[in-house]
Order: sequence, then C-alpha cells, then structure tokens
Amino acid sequence: MLTPEQLLLRNTGIGGSDAAAIVGLGKYATPLDVYLDKTTDTAKETTEIMARGNVLEPFVQSLFERKTGWRVQSGLDTQRNSEHPFMLANLDGVLPSERALVEFKTALYTSKTKEGWGEEETDEIPSHYLIQVAHYASVMEADTVHIGVLFGDEKLFHSYRTLHTLSTETGRSLSADDLDVLKCDFRLYTYKRHADLTRKLINKERSFWFDHVLKKNPPDPQDGNVDDFLKAYPITNDRVVSVSDADLTKIQRLNQIKHQIKELETLEEEAKADVLKLFGEASLLVDSYQTPLATWKNKSTTRFDKTSFAKAHPDLCSTFTQTAYSGEFERQFWFYPNGRSGLIRTVN
Repeated sequence: MLTPEQLLLRNTGIGGSDAAAIVGLGKYATPLDVYLDKTTDTAKETTEIMARGNVLEPFVQSLFERKTGWRVQSGLDTQRNSEHPFMLANLDGVLPSERALVEFKTALYTSKTKEGWGEEETDEIPSHYLIQVAHYASVMEADTVHIGVLFGDEKLFHSYRTLHTLSTETGRSLSADDLDVLKCDFRLYTYKRHADLTRKLINKERSFWFDHVLKKNPPDPQDGNVDDFLKAYPITNDRVVSVSDADLTKIQRLNQIKHQIKELETLEEEAKADVLKLFGEASLLVDSYQTPLATWKNKSTTRFDKTSFAKAHPDLCSTFTQTAYSGEFERQFWFYPNGRSGLIRTVN
C-alpha cells in the first residue's frame, strides 16, 4: 500500500499502473484518465480490486518467499529513474541477492482470467501487467522481474485475509502447514527486460509527459470509450455541428441498437413474469433432482425522501442543494432513415 508521501509523488511522474493506460492497454484507465490524474486534484478512488491486492500483498509475499527461498526486501520508497526523471516506480519488492524486482498480483478465477495467463516461468501475463513490469524494469534498469500471482475466488481470498490478519495480530508467522492446508494456487512468472519494448515505452511516456501533462494538453478521448468523451466534454454549449452523410450511419446504428435493447428488455420482462408465476409465494425453484435453480426473496431498502424533507425544511433543502452536471448520455439526433429527416432522441 502506498504511503501519503508516495501518493503525493504520483503527480510528479508516470508510475507503473499509468504506463499501460498511456500506451492504450490499460484495463482500468485510459490516457485521458492518467492525464486528469496528473493535472487535477481529484482523488483517485481505491477500487475493490486495489483494496484486495493491498490487503493480500503480505500474504502473497509469504507464498513467494516460501516457494522460491528468496527473501524479499519490501517497504521501499518511490524510485525515480535518473536519466528519465518522469518515470517513477512504487515497487512491491526487490531481491538484492538476485538483482531482480518482484511484483505481486491476485487474480480471480474467471474464463477471462485464465486466458490472460500462460505457462509458469514465462512472461505470458496480461498485457497491462506486462507493460507495468516492463516500466519497473526500465526505471530500475533491472534485467529481471519476478511476478508472483495468487489465484482464487472471493471466498478463498476472504479466508486468506482472515488467516493473515490473525497471524499479524498474534505475531505468529504463517507456517508451512498453514499454507499447505490452504492449498493455494500460487504461480510464478518471469519478465526479462526487452530492449525494443523498453525503448518504445520510454519514448511513449516521454511524449505523454512533455506533450500532454506539462503542456496541459489533454490527449484525445479513447475511441469506443463513452466515459472518456463525457470527461472530455462534460458540459454542452449552443454550438451546432453539421455532420456528413457518412457519419449519419453512426447515429442510425446507435438508434437501431437502442431499439433492439428495448425489445430485448420487453422480452426479458415477459420471461421474468413467466418465472415469477412458477414461484407463486415460494422462494426457491428446484429441478427433479432438488438442485436449486432460482431464488426469489423480498429485499428492503432505506431511502431518503427528498420531497418530504423539502416540504418540512425548505430552507435547509435549498441551502444544501447544488446543480450538478450528470454524465448521462442524453442527446437529440437528426438522421435520414428513408431519405427524409426525422428527430430521434436517444436516452441512456
């Protein structure tokens, strides 16, 4: 987990998690996200995946040390490349005896997850992780990065967290028996520094830092990413744009897709009603082997009644009410479905 000091240093350069986004391979961020992170005071949210990784990192380190016999040096300060000071690294650990770096990851069991990971001891890892470790190797001028990965589901990860917490509170290190009982699916991968990739990565990061961040020149929104365009153009004005006939097909396609979704939603409601009819007042449906198929339970929620509050306390409501610009995609479009113009409104 990064310290407050390391979080402040994030805006003074490009880190490992930024690198993949900058080259267009980011799984959770785009070049525009990185630009906004470096040039604004907006706090970066800690995602569930990030939180899980932070909590389990010491546990993954213990698995790595047991499997390899190497002692990891962790808790390092932010590192900066002397020749390219815009390149930063917050490392999970280093192996002084091997002159190598270490990176720890957790990965949920999903079909997509399995596709991203190849044979152990290779560098066949998801592309955004490959760029991350290549960045670290570039910053530290290291030839090797070892990647330790713990695979599992949320239930397993919860067990790991609980065990590690108990170990920390009691001061008792995890024993070999503890780890054997858990039967952890832990794998090792290795990245060897690649000269061509290193050169391309440094050039790309240099261009991003000097041409965009320092010049306050935002990169273009990423094609196909709606959130990016809403961030780039959060508020509309009175400007009118005349589009070409070729671009009209894009508007037409969007509205056709919206119509198809609406039809599917109608079919979904009909199918849901058919299933609810099977339930009646029951809460569980099973097959002939008593295998559960579906559940139906009442769920209560607590909501703030703004209308009633405004009537009872109009002054307070007015004081604490602000006008906010939502990121919802709501626009009106003209297009020519049959050679004639017509106003089509799409609402997300």
